[in-house]
Amino acid sequence: MSSPGAYGPAGCVFGGGTQCVTGWGATVQSTYSVPSSCPATTGWVMKPLGGAPLPNLCLDGSAPGACSGTSASGTSFVLGWQQEGIVQSGPAMGTQQFYVMCDAFNNCSAPFPVVMDSCDDLFLDANDSPLQVVQGGIGQANVIMVGPWIANDHGVNASAAVLSDNLPAGSSISLSAGTAIGGQGVVQIDVATPLSTPVGAYQATIRVTDAVSGISHTAVIPIQVIACAPRPAAEVCASSSAPTCGPHSLGCGLTTDCGECASGSTCTSSGVCCPNGSYYSTNYGTCLPTTCPPGTEFCDATGTCLTPAVCSRHTRCTGTTCM
Repeated sequence: MSSPGAYGPAGCVFGGGTQCVTGWGATVQSTYSVPSSCPATTGWVMKPLGGAPLPNLCLDGSAPGACSGTSASGTSFVLGWQQEGIVQSGPAMGTQQFYVMCDAFNNCSAPFPVVMDSCDDLFLDANDSPLQVVQGGIGQANVIMVGPWIANDHGVNASAAVLSDNLPAGSSISLSAGTAIGGQGVVQIDVATPLSTPVGAYQATIRVTDAVSGISHTAVIPIQVIACAPRPAAEVCASSSAPTCGPHSLGCGLTTDCGECASGSTCTSSGVCCPNGSYYSTNYGTCLPTTCPPGTEFCDATGTCLTPAVCSRHTRCTGTTCM
């Protein structure tokens, strides 16, 4: 068996360099090809110099220890990853590590250096990508700033501008100033579209400039306009607390008429039937008297008309105990 570097620096050399870690919870993947100066043997794996093969790093995509392919090229493998600014596995950020590539016969390449380091990045939060907005509505998402460019202030007060977009006329995009959440910077993007906007995929290019470093980066934000779905009229006109009446919005620019109230009831401005002499309270979710009989007042504690003395007692109630 050969020792690490048996093929020699002038022969089987895989190279190295800096691997950028961008984003929180990011996984760093690098693509290596077997150089033509290396033997076309099977089972190439990556090892720290003098160490065991790294997990899941067969160049042919099979499990370490059972790498079966020939000298496949262009296969990605994980070098290390970083989450929330703290290295969870792999080499320490910013330090140089040496690796070798070894085949199934333990013939290894010349050692090559790799540095894992944090790099500037500007990207849409993966949980919000693409930014979705309903026809006639507003969609919101967070654009994340990470890397050395915001190291001094975590992106606070960063300025943001829309450079271009392909949304139809009548749409609008607004960007907030940068704020900090934990160790990352955040710019909120709001997209508003008219009801007439065709369903489909759009995009906007934005630029964010850090307030302290003055460094700017751009990002292309994917936007998905989805169809507006009106609510069923039966659902809108149904109510568990009180009958509905009159016109009600179904959304998407449509309305329905829920009809008239039964005798002895009035259709209130809230579109709910209430007994004559009462109104519908959105706070209480029920009909309340418009006026109270002489000697009584409306009591917030019960939502009914009571004498001041009785209402005062209820106001001082805790659970089922009243003073």
